[in-house]
Amino acid sequence: MPFKTRITDARHNAETGCFAAHVTLMEGTESFTYSVECPAPIDSDTDEVQAALVARARRRHRPAECRLVRRRVATPLPDRQEDISRRILDARPNYLEQILTRH
Repeated sequence: MPFKTRITDARHNAETGCFAAHVTLMEGTESFTYSVECPAPIDSDTDEVQAALVARARRRHRPAECRLVRRRVATPLPDRQEDISRRILDARPNYLEQILTRH
């Protein structure tokens, strides 16, 4: 299953010799963020470290091993072409018209 991925808060812990990061897997309107570590020296190839971090997050995403840090479901925005002002005016009584038509 293809996920879009984003790596944030990446850092190297010299004491443990590991890269640590938050990896977010995005699928449709849902996103799942995992805190993962990957043992590697600080001078490791960036692409290899990124691939290892993403692979560890994907392994954690499997239901049997799910240790989720954060889950977010995005709600779709209303159609920006829709005339919202007309809906607002129609939903409320037109007070100006009531005032002007009073006798």
